[in-house]
Amino acid sequence: MLIGRLLLALKYKTILRLFIKVLGLIKLIIFARLLGPIGLGVFGASSLLMNFFETFTDMGVYVLLMQERNGLKRIINQAFTISILRGFIVSSLIFISVPFSEVFFNSVDVKRVLLLLSIIPFLKGFINPAIIKYEKYLNFDKEFKLRAFLILIDSMFSIIFVYFFKAPEGIVMGLIISAVFELLFSWVFISPKPKIELNIGKLRMIIKEGKWITLNGILNYLYHNIDDIFVSKFLGLNDLGIYQTSYKISTIVIYETGEIFGRVSLPIYSKVSSDYTKLKNVFIKILLYITIISLLLGGTLFLFASSIVIIFLGQEWLIIVPLIKILIFFGMIKSITGSVTPFFYSIKKQKEIMKVMLIGLVLLVILIYPLIRIFGLYGAAFSTLFSVIFTIPFIYVYLKKYLFF
Repeated sequence: MLIGRLLLALKYKTILRLFIKVLGLIKLIIFARLLGPIGLGVFGASSLLMNFFETFTDMGVYVLLMQERNGLKRIINQAFTISILRGFIVSSLIFISVPFSEVFFNSVDVKRVLLLLSIIPFLKGFINPAIIKYEKYLNFDKEFKLRAFLILIDSMFSIIFVYFFKAPEGIVMGLIISAVFELLFSWVFISPKPKIELNIGKLRMIIKEGKWITLNGILNYLYHNIDDIFVSKFLGLNDLGIYQTSYKISTIVIYETGEIFGRVSLPIYSKVSSDYTKLKNVFIKILLYITIISLLLGGTLFLFASSIVIIFLGQEWLIIVPLIKILIFFGMIKSITGSVTPFFYSIKKQKEIMKVMLIGLVLLVILIYPLIRIFGLYGAAFSTLFSVIFTIPFIYVYLKKYLFF
């Protein structure tokens, strides 16, 4: 029964991810041709800062709502209150940081994009947290329709704005409009309707239970973005645009495979977490699926990287092919190793995920500056690859401890 629901969930998640990635690829092609590396670099640098503040203020409410076995009502009001406060804080921090970011990235264009981006967290703070119920209760058909609609709105408006204005601000406008639609939908069609409630006891409970999720999110952000930060600071926004485009192409299919399984497997794992035999069987099957698919997709992309770049981005982007071939290996390994994250979340072992992330981050920090100075963009790519390879033995140790004991 659970495997059947898993397959059904995978069906919807795969279709949704394919839809998202096709639209994402279309946007990348259009943005790369209209904005060039520098325009993509400006948006990428601005997004780094917004994601930084969002990550450091995330209290893990999403995972706690997924783990909640007594429905949503117990902490829904508190989750909504935290969401509003967090959205206001993030927007304020982005706004305050604008002068400093202009100096750090050495770009006036970043200032304009950041001012627009500061609107998004404020809007999202008012989204009804109960919108998670589609995913929590495995209603993946409804989740598919909602997410597909929002992505379509984002893609359509961002392409229109970028086409007419030839500026990275157009990408942000699409995100703002999509956030407005999600906010309206969550209040019109989703129940229960939360209210603002500041319960100190529940707040302490959320902070206590979510602290490892928060710390893991911070480490995850640093682990996946510190290379972008170093590239933008020491090589410039033009090289950041080149590097991020290479990263997206190399991981757009491979890494997303792990993401699909990860989003689907968390609620499945949570339902069988008390039954060791079922949990072990489901985990092994999911891990096997991810490994096979990642290797097949990675090998195909590696062989046809040059042709793919020429067809979709043009001859002038062939410079990114060597970077893509390095990052493909990162994508495959990360897709496979990342599949253990929802498993540890389901058994409330967030601390172990944080430890693994910290190990990879420490190595990345040690390697990235000297490798960038010596090898440029290739040094950044190799530092990410080496860091994910280094985490494999530690993941095996924790799996052996909690699953294969």
